[in-house]
Amino acid sequence: MSVKKGATPVEYVQCFRIRFMDTDLSGRVHYAAIFRYFEAAEHELLRMLRFPYSRLHTLHRIQAPRVNVWADFKRPLQYDDEVEVRCHVASVGNTSFTFGYRIYKDRVLTVEGGLTAVTVDEGGKPIEHPSEFREALKRGLGTVSSKRSDKRR
Repeated sequence: MSVKKGATPVEYVQCFRIRFMDTDLSGRVHYAAIFRYFEAAEHELLRMLRFPYSRLHTLHRIQAPRVNVWADFKRPLQYDDEVEVRCHVASVGNTSFTFGYRIYKDRVLTVEGGLTAVTVDEGGKPIEHPSEFREALKRGLGTVSSKRSDKRR
């Protein structure tokens, strides 16, 4: 599969409210909660690309541990804020892949982040992506249409 140069990545968008259980004593979202928001959007993006992690493990006995995660907090988020989490495939290597994330409140960027994962066999040895999974990830790099989920939590 070829990806058009300058193509816009497929993006999964999830809207919800910051939950009380995700805040700290100051009432702001706890930093660790951000990674749960990232992961929820990531799983939905892979489902949208028709290759969820469950399929990777069940069909190929492969796992995808994270080797790098990061978040840059630009503005605080608080309990009950309505936010939009955006997730896209940022890059695809031979054994690794990277997702990019952005969280917005009132159309203002509040958090930006990413994660890189590596496909490994049952012994934890890095291996090349199965071709179906690679194609799904590459579909995410190309230009298709966005899907939006308006589930409020």
